[in-house]
Amino acid sequence: MKTERKHINLFEDKEIRCYKTVFNITNEEDLLQWWEYNMENSIDKYPNSIKFLHALYRSCFHFVENRKTQFDIIFEKSAQNVYWTLWAQDEIHDININCTQFQGITSMKKDKRISFQLSTQLKTTTQEPIKTEVTLNIKTAAVELRVYNFLDEDDKFHLRELNEELNEELVYLEGKGFCKKSIDKIQQLLAQYSLTLSPYREIYHIKQSIDELAYFMSEHKQMLTELDKSYVSLFEGLILNLRKWFEALFIHGAGSIEAYKKSISADVEIIKAMTLQQDDDEGEIEFF
Repeated sequence: MKTERKHINLFEDKEIRCYKTVFNITNEEDLLQWWEYNMENSIDKYPNSIKFLHALYRSCFHFVENRKTQFDIIFEKSAQNVYWTLWAQDEIHDININCTQFQGITSMKKDKRISFQLSTQLKTTTQEPIKTEVTLNIKTAAVELRVYNFLDEDDKFHLRELNEELNEELVYLEGKGFCKKSIDKIQQLLAQYSLTLSPYREIYHIKQSIDELAYFMSEHKQMLTELDKSYVSLFEGLILNLRKWFEALFIHGAGSIEAYKKSISADVEIIKAMTLQQDDDEGEIEFF
């Protein structure tokens, strides 16, 4: 006789499978491991979840980068749906995610838990441009911020100019969508960004991530120009993150360089994965 499985999610799905994947999030490294799991397990199986998970990752990241907190992310699966549940170990006063902008995502919240449900029966469709609206208010203790001073003043000035130019290209993308001219321009700006960072071993891994994206763009120009306009949001995340990284480290102060390295690396990986997935999606996607 089939017994009813115990579930963590708030949707009370009686067909939940016996296994659960639990991530205990206490710092940026834990959150990155959760993101890497999604990159390996969700992109091919649940394409409609990627933009939602990217938004959730970035929102959680901004709260753990300079603070200490603890919560769990639990993944569950049934025959028809998959679930992600955030369960606080410390106080979480409010978590609000506007799920209407993500295809097939619904949510429920109770006390210290919030669950997100995605139907695995959906097929990938073109989505409107996404504006992420996620609020997490977590009661935690802040850590000391530090302004780093190893950057040469000329290089600092050049990076500030490059950030402005990247932002101008982002505005163009948001208005016109992808084209060869815009892809070439962003690639050139990223190459200049990387060259400016190259003398500084402290930020070598950030330079490496930017190099990786610039090379990917040069090798997949045609594929990038064919992307739907909704994918501009992925480049928006990276460009805004580069500005945030620069201003935090060298102007306002940041908790650690390591945290931004991981965030920028994740932005690069999602751009690559979603671009390649778009090419694969020319055939019909089936879920199992």
